[in-house]
Amino acid sequence: MREFLHPRKVVLTSPSGNTVEIGGGAPVSIQTMWKEPLSLDRLPDTAARLEKLHALGCDIVRFAVPDMAAAEALCALAPMTPVPLVADIHFDYRLALRCLDGGVAKIRINP
Repeated sequence: MREFLHPRKVVLTSPSGNTVEIGGGAPVSIQTMWKEPLSLDRLPDTAARLEKLHALGCDIVRFAVPDMAAAEALCALAPMTPVPLVADIHFDYRLALRCLDGGVAKIRINP
């Protein structure tokens, strides 16, 4: 394991999707936040761009999910990429439930 300036804390491992573990003795994972709104008509292009991010070393990608249309688009995107997708949910538990039912690897709930 690589040495760090500050020792890493001992924590439990949390799986993100089927391929990435976070915490414990797992390597530090690289993640990014998607900056564009999702739409069903641009999913093939989005999947291709996710493949490029993955090739560059990105392990996890987070998406803002402000409404049900974004949740549906993210659910349609999930099986198109091996990269675990995380849904950022604000205020609406129904969006979180839809994303979990649709194959999104994780949700992140903000107040």
